Amino acid sequence: MAQYFDFSTRQSSLSEIHDNSIVVASTITSITNEIIDVLQLEDNENKDEIINDLLENGRESLVKYQEDITHEVYTDVMNSNDNELIILLKKYFQQKWETQYGISHQWFISFLRQYQNGENHYTYEHVLTRTTEYGNMYMKNDPILSIVLQLLFECIDDECLKETNIFNDLWFSITSDGLKAITNYSDYIIEDVMNEQLNKSQSTLFQALREYNRQAVFSLLEQNNIVDEQNLYDLILDDITEHGWLVGLQKIRNKIPWKYYIRLLGNVSSFLKQKNTLFANMPSESTCNKQYNEQEESEHIIIPLDVSDNITVRFRQTNVLYPVRTHQNMTVKEVIADVCRQANANICNNCYLWFDSRELNINDTIYQSGLYKSSNSTKDLPEVRLKYIQILQSSIHIGTQISLASPEHISYHELFNIPLPSTINNISPTVVKEIAEQIIQHSSSVSQSLCNSGAVLIPLPNCSKQSIDSLPTIVLTAPLSPNQFDWNVFLDCLADDLEINRTDLIIVNVEKGSTKFMIKLRTKLLQASEIVNKVARKLLFMCLPKCKKFVDEYTTSTTSDIRVELENFANEKVIEDKTSLSFEEIDVALRLCERPAIINDTSWKFLQEKSRQIHTCVIQSIQSCRDEYVIDHASIVYNEHIYHEYQSLTTTDKNEKILFHGTNTINFNGIFEKNFQYISQAKRTDEGWYGQGIYFSSSPEKALNYAKSNSAFSYLICSLVRLDKILTVTDMKYKGKPMHSDYDTHYIPIRINGDPISRGEIPCFEEFVIKKSDQIIPLYIVGLLKVSRFVIWRDAKITNEFNSSIFEDMTQRYTYNIYGTQTSIEALNILNIKLTNNDSMKCVIVTNGADDGEDFVRQCRSIRSSLPIIIFCQNKTYHQQWAAKLSHPKIHVTSSPIDVFDFITNTLQQ
Repeated sequence: MAQYFDFSTRQSSLSEIHDNSIVVASTITSITNEIIDVLQLEDNENKDEIINDLLENGRESLVKYQEDITHEVYTDVMNSNDNELIILLKKYFQQKWETQYGISHQWFISFLRQYQNGENHYTYEHVLTRTTEYGNMYMKNDPILSIVLQLLFECIDDECLKETNIFNDLWFSITSDGLKAITNYSDYIIEDVMNEQLNKSQSTLFQALREYNRQAVFSLLEQNNIVDEQNLYDLILDDITEHGWLVGLQKIRNKIPWKYYIRLLGNVSSFLKQKNTLFANMPSESTCNKQYNEQEESEHIIIPLDVSDNITVRFRQTNVLYPVRTHQNMTVKEVIADVCRQANANICNNCYLWFDSRELNINDTIYQSGLYKSSNSTKDLPEVRLKYIQILQSSIHIGTQISLASPEHISYHELFNIPLPSTINNISPTVVKEIAEQIIQHSSSVSQSLCNSGAVLIPLPNCSKQSIDSLPTIVLTAPLSPNQFDWNVFLDCLADDLEINRTDLIIVNVEKGSTKFMIKLRTKLLQASEIVNKVARKLLFMCLPKCKKFVDEYTTSTTSDIRVELENFANEKVIEDKTSLSFEEIDVALRLCERPAIINDTSWKFLQEKSRQIHTCVIQSIQSCRDEYVIDHASIVYNEHIYHEYQSLTTTDKNEKILFHGTNTINFNGIFEKNFQYISQAKRTDEGWYGQGIYFSSSPEKALNYAKSNSAFSYLICSLVRLDKILTVTDMKYKGKPMHSDYDTHYIPIRINGDPISRGEIPCFEEFVIKKSDQIIPLYIVGLLKVSRFVIWRDAKITNEFNSSIFEDMTQRYTYNIYGTQTSIEALNILNIKLTNNDSMKCVIVTNGADDGEDFVRQCRSIRSSLPIIIFCQNKTYHQQWAAKLSHPKIHVTSSPIDVFDFITNTLQQ
């Protein structure tokens, strides 16, 4: 039967609220004007700032504005607790408590008036005076709960608040362990008051704590697909409010399907872990403006009483399962050690534990990490995995042929083999200096114009196809020793013979013996096909009189012929893939790939390894980006002058970090000529949200946001940065303004949308604003090309020798990323990030049939029903049976690598 709703009553209620709001606003305005009069601020240009600060942070905030207030007025308002300012502030906060906080909570207003007008009026007056003095300092993230606690726990006085963490501890305990936890703080509350709050149905503290928990409880229940039937949400909220999170959930375990209950426990454990971490990092009230300090996490999590004593852990290297006998205080590190001992593998210090799509903190207990819930699961078992850096050292195809997806957080200075604190030899080893000296000696005017301040870019070998690969290429062998002649003079002769400018010839590689040049034509020539054709004819028919004359002057040999091979001159289409690359953008990439140097075997291995490190670093971040990028080119940045300036900085603590800066080609000159110097008139993405300085992030993914432009290429500059003295910024007060004069770096923990986090939040990214360019050494520059396709290959044995050879073939065939994943969860995470609400993104799935392949395929199709999938396996007949039952499009099954290659090509290049 439909319920009757009295619309007229609702309208009357809304009207009353509206009328009350007008009255409240009028009262607040009146109080504010009276405060302005008392402080004599009518004509002060900082009036609004002073008043806003005063109403937010209490009378103590006036200390910052002594110069704006006359000495007589300032002395009068600061020296007593019964002056006119205090009276007005009390009226303001009383109004705020009853209207802003209590308008929808009548029980709160009744509680306030009970204290205000009853025998405890002195306690009410004391808390109100404290609030007028310090504003919201003790309000935490829930003013109602804070006010209730301050009134009830009257023995937590001003001295206790300032000098101890008792109030912090009380807050943490009741919000984690529930109402019952107040018994741990019985010394600070009258016994009768405590008993009333514990025993009275719907006591004031119960209602305040219930409202505090409501949003988090309901959100977690919704995220875990738990249906609100028969007031289940309210029942769970009541139990958590009274008994705390985990004990409260124990009481309703029979009302939720076991599968959802286990998942909920894990998410609640993660929630409490984050809460513990925030509490541990939270400054005491007396030091609330200091930067975050690393402390041990609090041990307040209540352990479920019925959790099994055994968990099963997979050892990834051998894919063998091992039982682990657990105990209450067992840490993740101890679990890793136990599994490695059973596997007879003395590598526990080189491993991490992977579970629930993340790397676990080795110092967490099994309960803090959520590991205990794995005892009831047969899927998604925890895994002991070798750290990525160790895999790189032992498997040379990882990071080149295979882009291995991983949830592990990689230490970048370890990845790049730059121990901290750094030295010049760590940053720029001899091999780099030797290559740079060659490039300087043989550089053309093109490369000199790109970085004319002493910076030298050393291009790295790329493990996949590049945008410049299809450019017309001259492979010219001069019958001279490399040290026998001036390369640039010879190239001048070649340009004259071909009737083009010397700047149109870019050397990308040189080999010794006779001197063998690989030379690319710049793209501006390609817009005039008759010129390219003329160049080809002259080279084919060896019409090179000046080059021949040059060689003859250096040799008396009768075999002094110049040899020439041509590549890509017949190509009508220089840009093979369907991107928006322009000739100008390819030309910039070509300039960055200029390498007029002979690289010996030792140096080449160094460059290959550096390329592999950079590839690993960037691809790890790209896999979690909604947009898709491929690495087109990368270079080492060498600048001896900057190295010495950096090392000459005198500080007691270098506090160094590898950070990333995103940019585009427009800003290249400023970056390399001025080394990131902040210039207010320079072209920038914004005015500086957190201060005028040089912006970096610890995440390549975040830095890429600053590199977006109309250009197809985005650039990441990886730098070593000396942070020195750091100020943590959590608001926008430095927007468009100079940085704090006493600090070298602004540190900003931010949300995913770029806003600074509030207290109580976990940052998604970190930003750093650097004051001086002397604090920065650019290390590497990476050119990224935005694309709209990728491949995921899921196979638990993705890193074995057989698969790696197939991967190598793939990387030479395709111009997009191929993500290798060892588990379904890793593959599905990438798919969800890149395909959700992104119809233009194309993807092919390659998977083995084993390791629950059918379930994986079904989950892929639940993300996108048309997703093209091919099963690469040995047992074709078995896997074809279940694949044939799945809906259109057809699931292909093969045991042939060639079929896989053809499937990818035909699907993604349509």
